[in-house]
Amino acid sequence: MGAHSEPLHRILTTYEAADLLDVSPELLQRWALADFGPTVYILGNGFRYRRDEVIEWKEKNWKRDRYLQAG
Repeated sequence: MGAHSEPLHRILTTYEAADLLDVSPELLQRWALADFGPTVYILGNGFRYRRDEVIEWKEKNWKRDRYLQAG
């Protein structure tokens, strides 16, 4: 099953969201703590992301993401 054939409303872990954004999980966690990046939800003891929101954020911010990751 390809990445784009999964339900859009699926809840992702930090690792899954980072993979979808092509960034490290550590960078995604830093973004969450800095109130940057896709909307993060705290469930239990970890961050969670809605797949549709991660995709939407990536489409709107991709060039800026790549610049920040390189810096």
